Amino acid sequence: QNSGALAVGRMFRLLLRRPRIATPSPYTTLVRSPAALAAELPDLEVRHQTGRDRDEPVRAAYAAAGFPQARVEPFIDDVAAALLWADLIVARAGATTVAELACVGRPALFVPFPHAADDHQTANARSLVDHGAAEMAREETLDQNTLIARLRALLADRARLAEMGQKARERGRPEAARAIVLDLLTLAGRADLAPVPARLNGEAA
Repeated sequence: QNSGALAVGRMFRLLLRRPRIATPSPYTTLVRSPAALAAELPDLEVRHQTGRDRDEPVRAAYAAAGFPQARVEPFIDDVAAALLWADLIVARAGATTVAELACVGRPALFVPFPHAADDHQTANARSLVDHGAAEMAREETLDQNTLIARLRALLADRARLAEMGQKARERGRPEAARAIVLDLLTLAGRADLAPVPARLNGEAA
């Protein structure tokens, strides 16, 4: 048994997300290396979004690593359910991903795409990182050992994960689209057409 394994009362749920069309990079290589996850972090239940036409080799790599808990899929249709399932998400920091995480209140380790225009993914990540709602790793300094160490530290601290999730939710704006529509309708003099507010968290109609 690996002495560095997490001692946990249940399986931790880790969601690994890659862009739908991923270009080769240190990050995408790292998240295609399940053998390291299996060896160093065996107390994980993994759901892994691979991107287009990449699921079969990743699935085979998990099988070869003896990691039967992994669920590998090219795309995730129900993103909200997947995020709510996870204890921790490892992902790029596209604007949609960051907004989704804030709306559902889940902690994340962001690895911003370093070649994004004006480094905007770093700015996206900081909208949560600077408020204690996420952590960030720079791809330029990231290697497999560093990623494993970061994951181990986060997954071993349940209180920290809960705090990050709460702070992420505080940054979320789930009614943002409705507010924009209402502003536009008001400007057009048709506020009477405003959409009915969505019910959140089981609120009664």
